Amino acid sequence: MLTKQGIGDNSNNNTQIIAEKVTLETDYMQVREIVKDTFEMNFLKYKPEIQEIIDKRLEEFNGSLIRKIKEECITDLSEFKNPDFLYNLYEAQKTCVRLGDKDQEDVLTSLLLERFNEKTNTLKQIILNEALQVIPKLTKKHINILTLLFILKETQNRNIDTFQKFCKYLESLIPFFEENIDHKPLDIQHLEFTGCGQQGLTSYNLLACCKAYYLEAFVKERANISASDLEKIKKLLIHFTRGINNQLKKSSRDFSDYCKILGEDNKRVEELIDTYQEKIMSDEEILKKTIEICPGFESFYKNWDKSGLKSFKLSSVGKAVGLINANAKKSLTSCNYNLDLWIS
Repeated sequence: MLTKQGIGDNSNNNTQIIAEKVTLETDYMQVREIVKDTFEMNFLKYKPEIQEIIDKRLEEFNGSLIRKIKEECITDLSEFKNPDFLYNLYEAQKTCVRLGDKDQEDVLTSLLLERFNEKTNTLKQIILNEALQVIPKLTKKHINILTLLFILKETQNRNIDTFQKFCKYLESLIPFFEENIDHKPLDIQHLEFTGCGQQGLTSYNLLACCKAYYLEAFVKERANISASDLEKIKKLLIHFTRGINNQLKKSSRDFSDYCKILGEDNKRVEELIDTYQEKIMSDEEILKKTIEICPGFESFYKNWDKSGLKSFKLSSVGKAVGLINANAKKSLTSCNYNLDLWIS
């Protein structure tokens, strides 16, 4: 039922809320002017037909940035008075006006939003500043490669605890992976040149990493393993088996380190390795079963195995770009990754 608002404390509160909203909208209008002026006072003027393209691209970029700030319900807009932020804003505007690429616009505005919220001179702020400078040097394909590597090497979907869920997750990623796995050696060299990562000496064993992150999904049918044992085996897999030739074995030269990592004696660690070898699918079994349910994985796996990407290690800047682009592609993983977890 609708009732009239009486005069009193609630009325005063409503008046205050309205006043705050008006003030905030006024602040946003001022910010919009600052954003516009930042570009127009620094960029060259061109002939009308060229200027029209520039103005349209600038308006789209500025509108996207302001919209994202509003969606975050940000009230502290003081960063728009910070010369360092305004410098990065102008550089991002130049990139979007020059290239007119919608995907780059999404990544740049999202990076700027992260940078906007990092108001002190921290390592995270420095990484974000560098990422903003790198974007103009990357193609859409390069940015997607960084996202592919970030998702594969740096993330774990904690909702996956069955083989069916694992395959369903793969099915959602395979089209994007297949589209971007193909590359030239020059692409890797360029990503190194831009500071997004470097070619390492150790290759990334795709199946071993899947097994380490999603061990519960690969328990053999009718095999019983306690949650405690699964966690301990997973810990060993994450520490020791993600390299291309590493296996979990009693005869491994790392066996003494197994014991140290788990804080267990030799006999107990040997029991865990026996459990792993008897009750967890082998790499061959995982590959065969996965291809049966998710046929697209076969070609991706073969392409990955001969790809230079398997030994490419992302830098902090590469992780930031890959993460922001992953978040922009909502349909890819349905996740919203928190940058602080990777670069703090």
